Amino acid sequence: MERSDGAVRWYQNRRAGQRFHLSYRRSRVAQGNRDFKGAMIVKPWSAAVRACPGTWAALVLFVILLVGVVAINCGASRPLDQHEIYVAQTASEMIARGDPLIPYYLDAPRLEKPPLPYWLTAATHLALGADGARVTEFEARLPSLVAGLALIFVTFALARAAFGERRVGIVAAALLGSSWYFFAYARSVRPEMLYALLCTVQMLGIVIAANRAEEGRSTLAGALLAWGAVALALLTKGPQLPAFMMAGAALALWLRRPRPALGRVLRPWIGLGLVALVVPYYAYLAVQAEGVAQFWAEQMVQNTDVPIWLRPLRFYYPVRLVIAFLPWAVAAGLAVVWTIRRRQPNALLLGWAIVVALLFVGFAGKLRQHYILPLLPLLAALAAAAAVELYDRARTEAGTRRLLGWLVAGQAVLVLAALGSIAWRAQAAHPLSDMPMLPAALPWLAVGGVGLVLACMFVRARPPAALAALVASVLAAIGAISWSGLDVQPHWAKGAVFAAKLSETVGRDGALILDSGDRGTIAYYGGRTLEATPIDAWLAANPGRPLPYVICRPVCRSRAHKLEGEVVLRQHRIKGTQAMILYRITRVRPAGP
Repeated sequence: MERSDGAVRWYQNRRAGQRFHLSYRRSRVAQGNRDFKGAMIVKPWSAAVRACPGTWAALVLFVILLVGVVAINCGASRPLDQHEIYVAQTASEMIARGDPLIPYYLDAPRLEKPPLPYWLTAATHLALGADGARVTEFEARLPSLVAGLALIFVTFALARAAFGERRVGIVAAALLGSSWYFFAYARSVRPEMLYALLCTVQMLGIVIAANRAEEGRSTLAGALLAWGAVALALLTKGPQLPAFMMAGAALALWLRRPRPALGRVLRPWIGLGLVALVVPYYAYLAVQAEGVAQFWAEQMVQNTDVPIWLRPLRFYYPVRLVIAFLPWAVAAGLAVVWTIRRRQPNALLLGWAIVVALLFVGFAGKLRQHYILPLLPLLAALAAAAAVELYDRARTEAGTRRLLGWLVAGQAVLVLAALGSIAWRAQAAHPLSDMPMLPAALPWLAVGGVGLVLACMFVRARPPAALAALVASVLAAIGAISWSGLDVQPHWAKGAVFAAKLSETVGRDGALILDSGDRGTIAYYGGRTLEATPIDAWLAANPGRPLPYVICRPVCRSRAHKLEGEVVLRQHRIKGTQAMILYRITRVRPAGP
């Protein structure tokens, strides 16, 4: 039987087919004897799980607090950005047309992306019984909010299945739910949160199948869970991340000693059968639109100036993964060290899934920060396992207790930096109301400061309470952002207001052309589907028609020097963007000699 100096180890007795939770207590040995001989207490895995009766209550309380801070201001007070409008407008047009098979965006088929996000958004609108075909902002965001809450429970289940303790599960759920990217994408219409949920369910199924294979039990349930999630992920965003994570898990299983039968664990024939159910829809879309298959093939390997074999050396995605996990950067580093040193089988399974996915996604030509979102639950599970083991060791080892104190202090510094950054940014005015955001953020920041003080008080005597106080402080920071509107993008907020006023200014039947600007924002908030047409080209193609209103940028007016008119509506210039104007043409100057 294997022996370790650590306080907590998980050991699989393959002979008896049972999992044991091993707790080691260091005993004094003769001076000069480097060999460790200590008393070993062996507890069955089921008894170790039952030893934490308060975890379910803690998980439910955490989810309630998370809903309270994430779901604030997810309606019309937070306008959709351009990428969110793709989903909301497509679902609206799908409802208006009554055709659930072919997605349309601005009256043209949108076949480049899988349809499940559109279906869920349209189903949410119909289920809530709203009038009309237009999907509201809250209805569009609700699927991501639900997927985010489901991801918290799936992360809990993944960490518990991989490491055999509810404590690890609750810590993993807390770390994930209070991370930066979870907050950002749980409030977004984009399908990234649903995609992350399905990828995590896939890894949960693989872990369950691997555990059951080592115990000599059937792996059918785990394989069905994993491959069912892969099939749904294909309908959500594509096969890239599920394929990369499956490859990493297969590599980890192949490196295990003794090596399990990969076919028995992963059951690829089940995967082929479930994926085959999705293929007919993709074949139907490929027939309906010319060139869509080539578009799908180029999504991960776009043409850029960087040679494909040098792209992983940019290290964009490993760094972005740590940024996505903020403010828990210290916990991320602890997870890496613990996984390499302990080499626990399920930890290596999750670790290899992360490494292989980061390697392959690094070959993408375009850098997309949301590609790493499905890896966050795996990193949270590893960080939680490392933190729980470090805490158990600190109960008996003075050196480990000091190390734990320094790590918690480092996390407290990061949380303090986050609170300070929020307070500094909240001094600006809200993009919609032009009112200062700081008064709305201050109560939340005060709560976050109290959490930091409590964390510092508990860091030596009660490390679990210190971690809970840090998580509460981070949730308060999230509440400050969502309540004050700090995450409202100024450019798209002003664009939404500009588009909403078009109907009032021009009228439903007024002549209106789009010289430059975002068509999606105008269609969703203005109710007008316009083709992008230069002013001169429209006048040449429509002689004798009434002079139109023109949506353009200020530079376009100088280009059309033969036009006379007035600016009747203006979108103020925002840093990094150009202003938009609604220009009313009153006269065309005669051509010169």
